[in-house]
Amino acid sequence: NDKNNRRVRLWSYLFDNLQRATDEIFYWCEWENSIRQCKEVLRVLKLTSLDIEKLIDQISIERSSPTVRHDKHTRGVSWEVVVRCSRPSSAKGTRGDG
Repeated sequence: NDKNNRRVRLWSYLFDNLQRATDEIFYWCEWENSIRQCKEVLRVLKLTSLDIEKLIDQISIERSSPTVRHDKHTRGVSWEVVVRCSRPSSAKGTRGDG
């Protein structure tokens, strides 16, 4: 099925990007020896994890209740795209923060 193959390729692409981004962030936190940036990464990952958990709950409710509207455009869980991380310490001209 062509539609299913595209779906599988898309998910693979997205998870590969997620893994690459995670690896790069880990590398830069380690390279800059930055506890502050590590804490910021953890904060963002925790917030993202909570958002995904809420989405799982919403999907579970939609699947279990025939009366819940299944319109993907009116879900109660929102995903806000914002710049959450502070500027890297190397951009400020210093390396590391202790």
